Parts: sequence; C-alpha cells; structure tokens
Amino acid sequence: MEDFRRDCNITDSSSAETESIGESPRWILATKKESSVRGGSPESIVVDADLAKQVMSHQKEGVEFIWRNCFADWDKSSDGNDAAGGCIVAHEMGLGKSFTTITLLHTVMNNLCLPESERSEKRRCVRRVLLLAPANVIRNWENEIKEWTNELEHKLPLINLQRSQSGYREDDAENWEKSGGVLLMSDKLFCKQFSSRIIKEATPDILVLDEAHTMLKNATTKISKILRKIPTKRIILLTGTPMQNNATEFYQLVNFVRPGIIPGISSDAAFEAEYRKPIESGLPQDASDESNELSQKKQLKLNTIVEPFLHRRTKDVLKDKLPKSFDVLLTLQQSVCQQHILKAYERYCRVTGRNNFFRRYQLLSPVLNHPTGLKSKAEKAEKVSKRARMDNSRIDINADESNLAKEILGTLQNSTLEKLHEARNSPKIIILAHILGMAFQRGEKVLVYSKCLITLGLITKFLESKDWKKEIGSLAAKFPHDRLGGLRKGKDFVRIDGSIESGKRGVLVEQFNSTDSIMVFLISAEAGGIGINLTSASRVVIMDNHFNPSVSDQCVARAHRFGQQKQVYCYRLAIEGTLETKVYARGVNKSGVASGVVEGVPLEQCFDRSELENLEKTDYKVTCCLCGKKRLLDPDKDPPEDDEEWECTQIGDSYTCSVLADDTNSSCNRTGIQDVILEHLVGVVNHRTRKSPLVVAWSPVHNSKATSRKVNEKQNKQQVIAGDELSCHGIQVHNKKRERREGNANGSHTKRHMMGFIQDD
Repeated sequence: MEDFRRDCNITDSSSAETESIGESPRWILATKKESSVRGGSPESIVVDADLAKQVMSHQKEGVEFIWRNCFADWDKSSDGNDAAGGCIVAHEMGLGKSFTTITLLHTVMNNLCLPESERSEKRRCVRRVLLLAPANVIRNWENEIKEWTNELEHKLPLINLQRSQSGYREDDAENWEKSGGVLLMSDKLFCKQFSSRIIKEATPDILVLDEAHTMLKNATTKISKILRKIPTKRIILLTGTPMQNNATEFYQLVNFVRPGIIPGISSDAAFEAEYRKPIESGLPQDASDESNELSQKKQLKLNTIVEPFLHRRTKDVLKDKLPKSFDVLLTLQQSVCQQHILKAYERYCRVTGRNNFFRRYQLLSPVLNHPTGLKSKAEKAEKVSKRARMDNSRIDINADESNLAKEILGTLQNSTLEKLHEARNSPKIIILAHILGMAFQRGEKVLVYSKCLITLGLITKFLESKDWKKEIGSLAAKFPHDRLGGLRKGKDFVRIDGSIESGKRGVLVEQFNSTDSIMVFLISAEAGGIGINLTSASRVVIMDNHFNPSVSDQCVARAHRFGQQKQVYCYRLAIEGTLETKVYARGVNKSGVASGVVEGVPLEQCFDRSELENLEKTDYKVTCCLCGKKRLLDPDKDPPEDDEEWECTQIGDSYTCSVLADDTNSSCNRTGIQDVILEHLVGVVNHRTRKSPLVVAWSPVHNSKATSRKVNEKQNKQQVIAGDELSCHGIQVHNKKRERREGNANGSHTKRHMMGFIQDD
C-alpha cells in the first residue's frame, strides 16, 4: 500500500486541524475546551505522525467520523449533548477500511481516557478492543496491524486467537482481559468458545465487526443474537456492502448500532410495511408514477435518517489514482445438450405438477455452467445422503435431489448422454477457455469464481486436461501456436473453497500473489469472495450470478483495490433465456435500492415486471444453419440434435420469429469495445452453425454508478421530495444540506454511463 501511495503521489488533503512539526503534519483529532486537571492545559487527542503521513483524505474523514459517533461524550465541557454510540463505515471494497480502523484504534488506545461514569475505575483508558472478522481475513488483519504499528513508538497490542494453539486460547483471552489490546478472532470461534466469557466478565471498550453484514443481516442467527448481548455502546461496523438482498437486512445493521433510531419502527414487520414494500413496489420499469415516486421518497428518507452514523465512500474518491475497472455481462447461447436437459425438466414439472423455484435453481444452476453438472449433481447428492444417514432431514433433501437428477438423466437419449462431458457443450467453459488463452498471451492472471462446487470441480478437470484445443475446436483457430492445457494444481493454478482450512487460505492467497507461474485462482464465491487481496490478478470471471449482487461485487473487489497497477476486467456469464438472466435482473434492482438508501441516489429502472418475475419460464431459441437467424422453438418440440441441420425455411406459422443476435440490445458487435479480450470473445462463433456468435450480447453491468436516467427524467419531483424538511429523532435536514449532497452525488454518478466503454464527458 505504501508503494501505491507513493506512486500516486497521495498526500493528506483533509481540512481537519493539523499543525506542522518540521516536515510532518500534526493531526489533532480533538481538543477539550477545558482541562480535566485544574490549572492544566486543554487535553488533545493526537494521531501518530507516521500514521498521519500515510492516511488518505477519505480515510481521514472516516477516522473523524468514527470519533464523532463513538466518542461524542469525551468532552463533557462541549456544548453538544450527544451520547456515544455506534457507527457504520461503509466504504466500498478496496478503499482501506482496515487502515482507517487501525489509525483510530491506535489513537484512542494511546491517548484517550473514558468518562469516569463509564467505569468504576477513575479515568479509565481504552484498553480492550474485540475485533471479529470472517476466518478468511484474520491473517490480513494481523498483517495490517503489524505493518502499520510495529515500528511506531507505541505498538498496537494484538492477540490473534485464531493462530493460538487451542490449548492456550483461554490463557491468551485471560491475558487480554487483564492487560488489554486488540483481541482478534473469527466470528465462528467467538460463538463457539468465548462469547459467554466476554459478555459476562470482560466487556470490550470497543467492538469492531469486519464484514458486519455477514453477522448481523439476520436477527435470528446465533451470532446475531450473541452480539446483541455484548454491553458495549462503542461499536464500529465495517462493510463495503451494507445492503445485501433487501432493505430489511440493512435495517438489522442500523438497529444494531442505533436501536430505535428510525421513528415509529420497532420491529422487522413494521419496517417492511413502512419502507421495504413501498420501495420494492416502485422498482420495475413499468411501475406506476405514484409507486415510483413513493419508492424514491422512502429511499431518500431512509438515507437522511442513517446519514449521520453511516459513512459511505465509493471508488470515485480514487478515480484519478486507482486503475479503471470494466465490468460486463456476457449473455451466451444455450448449447443443444443444455436445451435437452431444460426441456426434460419442463416435462417433469408438467407431469408431476412440482415446480418449486428453489428446487429448479439448485438442480439447474450447475447444468447452466456445464451439462455434465446434472450427472455430477446426482452422484454428489447420493454420496452426501449416504454420509448423512443419521440426519433424516438431510437424507430426505439429498435423496430427493439425487432421484430427481437421475430421473431427468433417464429421459435423455443416449446420443445426448454421451456428449454431456464434452467441454464444447458448455458455452461458459468455451468462453472461459478463450479468456484464459488471451490472458496467458498477455501475461495476466485470472480469478475464476463460482458459487457451485460442482462447477469448480469441472473447471479443475478441464484445466488439468492435456490439450484444450482437442476439446474446443475454436481454440485451435484462435491460438494456433499456443500450448493450452495440462495446468498443474499448486504450480499453475490454486483453488479455495469451503473445505480449505482458514489458515491455509491465507497461504494460498500469498502464494498466488507472489508466484509468477500461478496464473489462475479458482475460488468459491462464498469461501473466498470477501476480505482478501488478489491484486496480482487483473481479469475476473464470474461463472454464475448470485441472488445477492453484493457477493459478485465483492468478488470483483478482490482485484480492483489498493495495490492494483492494471486495469481490471470482469466478465459475468449468463445463459440466454434462462433463470440466470432473471436472477441478474433482480440483482440490479437490489443494487438500485442500495444506491438509493445508502448513497441517496436511486438507480435507473432497468427491467419491467415480466423480466423480474416468472423465474420458471425458459425461452428456447434455435439458430438457422443457413441464415444464422434465431427462432423461438415450439414448447412441445425437442431441439435438433447437435449434428442435425435445422433451417428456418421449415418453420410453420406457429413459430414466432426472435430477434437477430446482432440486433440484441448492446449486442455482440465491436462498437465501443476497448477491451482486447472482449473484442476477441464476440468473434467466437457457435461450433454447430458456424454463423451465429456464441456471445449473444454483451452489456455493461448495471450498478450504483450507472446513469440514473429515470431519476433525471423526474428531477423536478425529486427536488420537491429532497426539499422536504424531515425530522428524525432531532435530526433536521434542510434544503442546503440536501442540495449539496445531491449535487455531489449527481456529479459522481453521471459519468462513464457505460461503465468505461464510453469515456467521461
């Protein structure tokens, strides 16, 4: 990080109070109006000079924000009557929240005395800090604390229980209780072994939760219930994605740090009735003007309430210093094998009347990544059910899933079954292979994410196969002189999933970043999508979109963050006409709510109700072998076999024409493409027809930085809403404050309206 700051010529630019001492700034965080010692000088809270030299302006703002919220009661002589409380630091991933927190903790633990009323001892210093984080990031926290404080005059005492031997953890916890310091451990270890002791005997002075959304979004979970029992009012929540699936999960974070702050809301049900339902009703593109207006008004009102204790900064603060990122959704044709499986499942649903979406989603997700995923699903489910014989519920679930997969397999013709394992029948594997081939030529490392372990296993087998060109014919034409295949696990690629112990994950991360020969990192989105630094990679492939859009955003942020020296390119893959495109559409809407509530800038409405609902509907398109035009296949007809000619001249009146691939929105032409690999991908053709491109369409990923067209269209109405004077527990928001915030937001959210494919105005 230090090299990155030097290369970018980053210096302290905050307007906070500083005094020069030689060449080093003296950062005074706060000063008491009156000394607590009679006749003495006013006390000041001063940040260490070495830390002050390294901190960036948005981090400095973050430190001061935490101070204002968590230590508002420090100066009893102040005119203010605010009580200390918790806060949420919601800087986007990769902006250095850990360094911000370390700077604050080092400062208060070496300067600050708490008010006498808080402890029985007089003028109690801040001694004990409890820092909980997912197991993946514990090693990173330890490294950061040591890197930034070990050379200072006063270190930040650290006890990492995750690295302590199990027999000595109790002794280490007791040492922290007596001597203080930062106690670092995973949330799971805390729940399992130390929660009772800390709640009853060793209350921390400060509680820090990293990736707080993973612990608090559901109030019924064990970790959430336990954390709410810790009698600590000075709470710091760190999260790059404070809103996940819905506004109710965000409410859990808000209610944790500031209970009862939202007027008239005392339960989840009350919040959903007052805010969540009105917000969601106005999200579809074809929603009524009244619903849309109410939705945006509720979003802005929530933003106003949480703004005093939620500090949000996006990567726009580093837009001139951090390399750009280019994020696209690639919509791919269904393969013939996939169509046969999807058709077989539709017939099963019609015959049995069983059409549960989550059942469909769990079964077909691996198939959309690779057709042989159905076979793997059956085999894996059967093995799991055998291991779980003592757990009746697991037996029922997995046996049912296994039987369903077997039943679907049994309806397929032998000609289809024989081809399931072939890589050329997986559009995603074909595109992945081309991305890897181009990245290898350019010497760029690649991160490959999937939420499905079956998919990671299939990719592993493909990477290890000796000759990719034999499996995917288009590779031979594009890379005639390159040797592709035969990658070795541990030497050419590495993998992280839930089966890897947390301690070994950090080793694999360091190995990938430091070893030039390791070019590919296979990662489970759940196990390795948060908190780790993978800046040695500049290409990211997301094999399957998640219902929770922040999961995919977190994956991209592993590469696009501090320390990245190259532009980062992300490719999100989805199969045309399937549930994957609907999942993506819903994710965009969720991002829209997050943008409106967290940042005060409602997102453009991008999808109508038909694109958001009816998740069970699948469109089957067939490409003519003569003209390359695509047609919707009759629901009662089977798709042609892989080697069977299919011509649109055979179509009767019952068939409906579909759009040409090249006429699809933001279709696979080369206009506006600035990425050499994407330009290469749109030239890859369907191996069967040799006419239509495999990539049906590419489009910039919609997120909080997309152009808010709908918002701009209704700007006058928004100004009326924004001009309302709101009163929320004494918080008065007037026109000038709102106009200033909206002006800043509009300035940073109307640029690069195609996420880098069209340059800034």
